[in-house]
Amino acid sequence: MVTWLNAGAAINTAHNMVSSDVSLAQATADQRIEQSKRAAEIETLKAQAEVQPLISLASQLSELKTTGEGALRAYVRNVRLGLFGNAQQVVLESKR
Repeated sequence: MVTWLNAGAAINTAHNMVSSDVSLAQATADQRIEQSKRAAEIETLKAQAEVQPLISLASQLSELKTTGEGALRAYVRNVRLGLFGNAQQVVLESKR
């Protein structure tokens, strides 16, 4: 009878150890899932932040186009002048 009790205790101990390992594995998996969800949220927010200025610019350009071709041409000319000014500044600074 002692052998049966020892066997029962060993089975119970093994069962408890397996249950503990399974719980730990489940907790680790749950943590990784949450980390993955958070990483996906962060990447989504980054993508939205990169796209938003483009959407805003497209909206502004569409609005300019509806006011007339002259307004859109003037906008493009001013943007080019700004870019040329920035390029000139970079060239001057690189010569120093």
